[in-house]
This record gives sequence, structure tokens and C-alpha cells, in this order.
Amino acid sequence: MSKRNRTPVRLGRSRSEVVTAVVVGAVIVVLTGIAVWLLRPGSPGVAGGGGLAVRQPRATLLLVLVGFAGLLVVLRFRRRPLKRFGPRGSVALGLGIVAVVGVVAAILWPGGLLRDYTVTPFTPPPTPASSTPSSGPASSVPAVPTSAPATTAPVGSSGG
Repeated sequence: MSKRNRTPVRLGRSRSEVVTAVVVGAVIVVLTGIAVWLLRPGSPGVAGGGGLAVRQPRATLLLVLVGFAGLLVVLRFRRRPLKRFGPRGSVALGLGIVAVVGVVAAILWPGGLLRDYTVTPFTPPPTPASSTPSSGPASSVPAVPTSAPATTAPVGSSGG
């Protein structure tokens, strides 16, 4: 038999690995929930229903572009930060610039960023116009009387 190097196998994970896995899992769940909320369909034939991506596609496009630019800024400045500001200052400065550019883009968007929808007034469902029987086919539901029924008083009472 040959001699083998028998080093023990590490079974546990370090705390930083566990925290990273939990944070990444939570981010995935939150982003999935946001995507479902943004992309939910509206009612057929009704303008302005559904999620933000359906109602305001230009605003959604701008938000996605700003988010992607912010991600690129974070990745770039964490690897090579500006010497003057350090890693955190560089990321903060970069994200601030991305936010300002996003606001300026929203203001200067050609044709306007948001859509306006005309609000249709609520109309209640129609009610029966009159309670008199129509000349149509007879129904099994009796007609509702329009006046109060006459009461019969016992003979000999004064009614007063």
C-alpha cells in the first residue's frame, strides 16, 4: 500500500460565503418580484392597465438603462477606483453622475417621457326604466305595483 496524504475534508462553509449566498438569493427573489409586478398584463381593450412596463414603456426603458449604467459604474469603480476618492467614494460619485444623467434624459426625452391616458367617466349599469308590464312575451315574474295596495278596514271602524 502506498502512503496517501490524508487531509481532512472541510465540511462547513465560511460565514462570508453563507452571507453572500443569502444576499444573492434575496436579490434574485426581489428582482423576480419586481419583474412580475412591472410586466403584469393589463385588461384587454383597456388603456392604462397592467404594470409599469405596459403603461409607461419609455419610462421603463429609461429605468432599465439607468440601472444597467449604475451596475457598470459599480463594477468598474470597485475594480479600479479613482485614487482621489477611494472605492466607496468612486462608486458614490459614479452613481450620482448616473442619476443626474438619468434625470436630464427624462427631462429632455423627445416627445415626453410619460403617457397620458384619458379617463373615461364611470357609467352605472342600466336599470329598468319602468315597472309597467311590456307588451313583450309574458314572464314568470309578477309586475311590481306602482301604487300602495289598498287596505281593508273592518266594518264599523272610523279609520281615524
